[in-house]
Amino acid sequence: MHMTSINKKIMVIDHEKAMYDNACKNLLKEKQIMAHILKTCVTEFENCSIKDIINNAFTGKIHVGSQSVDSNSIPHEIETEDTEDSVLNEGIIRYDLRFTVNVPNTEEQVNLIINVEAQNNHYPGYDLVTRAIYYCSRLIAAQKNSVFFGSDYQNIRKVYSIWLCMNPPDKERNSISKYDIKEEMVQGTVSRSKKSFDLLSAVMVYLGEAYRKDYSDVIGLLSSLLSNEMPYNEKYSVLKDNYGIVMTEELERGVSDMCNLSKGVEERGIQKGILEAIVSIMDSLGLSVEQAMSALKISDEDKSEYEEMLRKLEL
Repeated sequence: MHMTSINKKIMVIDHEKAMYDNACKNLLKEKQIMAHILKTCVTEFENCSIKDIINNAFTGKIHVGSQSVDSNSIPHEIETEDTEDSVLNEGIIRYDLRFTVNVPNTEEQVNLIINVEAQNNHYPGYDLVTRAIYYCSRLIAAQKNSVFFGSDYQNIRKVYSIWLCMNPPDKERNSISKYDIKEEMVQGTVSRSKKSFDLLSAVMVYLGEAYRKDYSDVIGLLSSLLSNEMPYNEKYSVLKDNYGIVMTEELERGVSDMCNLSKGVEERGIQKGILEAIVSIMDSLGLSVEQAMSALKISDEDKSEYEEMLRKLEL
């Protein structure tokens, strides 16, 4: 058994997970889907119709994750901006989605910068709200010398970082929380125009069960769309009948791709964890495959499965 063979298997699993994540992002960039997110999560769109958002809100240049999309992209998709943000001594952020929107039907042109993140891991070792606030800060800082120049701070665009939490704990499911900058007078009567400080908003959307029948809002839409359990035909019906989504050929293909990729993603993720553990013990303690699996207390039935898997990986 060559250790590189096991590592190659792990790399394949990681690649499949990346493909699944990218399929998720591609669904979210559909204008019909994003319009529902904006109407619920972005204050400036509360009084806009879904149709108006779809037809008049989206501007910019399209990128999703680290994948660049051709400038001749079809009009049903959101046009987004570069998803990579690099600041000296602060590292690189790769946003899932970042794009500019124009708020329709306003006397003064209002442009917002929107970041949307699809988050699977609810406990990454820090509070996701804190990370969302940091993303907002980076989105503002990145406007220097692109949106505003010199001391023209009045030209800073408001930013939103919207986090779609797909596996929240039960107590947080079916919830949306928003974190803004607000003016609070500690003493006196001085007051500033809201647009001088209302520059960032972090929004946390905690999804719920895909099969709830009483959903009628964006949580229900996203819980069904991003579900790993709901099969394609049911997703198709829910999106079309419950939320009025026009199932275009591209959207149908996107939903189908995600459903196909989701089959086995969880199972392969478990396999990856066990394979990594086997590799680690074999490498650090110099044990055989059998000894490593015994040390991990893998059942006899599962041992046979992993022995077969490892045999197939032999060069």
